[in-house]
Amino acid sequence: MDFELTLKNYRCFPDSKPAQVRIVSGFTALLGVNNSGKSSLLKFFYEFRPLFELLSGDATAFQMALQRNPRSLGTMPSVADTSEVFCNQNSRDIEVGIRVLDSGPMRQSNSLPATGINVTVRRSDKLWVAEIPKSRVSLRSQHLQLGSAEPYA
Repeated sequence: MDFELTLKNYRCFPDSKPAQVRIVSGFTALLGVNNSGKSSLLKFFYEFRPLFELLSGDATAFQMALQRNPRSLGTMPSVADTSEVFCNQNSRDIEVGIRVLDSGPMRQSNSLPATGINVTVRRSDKLWVAEIPKSRVSLRSQHLQLGSAEPYA
């Protein structure tokens, strides 16, 4: 399945210069000059893997999660200081946009609930909100657990 990721206010990616990456079938590589954000992008995929696990599940289970108790993104064992995941060039929230670009086998099997999802991690309280574009359904989490050495839930 092909998708596009837009990442704002995470580490070195301010909203004025967000990371925009297309992940497509086949081989995907990260190329760039030194200090351009390649490692930060890889850290994002590692630190936010609980979100990707939630999204990769059955669409029915995902929509049920949106409608019931808040869920946590889980722990981020590699994060010692919560402020390090937020961009230090501004004071805004992290914004993650994921948009499905094709209708490949996973889309046909109904494993995704929509054509995309928007996630906001609030800087003020580390709470996160996930919303399906053009939908009234949203998921609100109690806490983004940072700095724990225990595996994510």
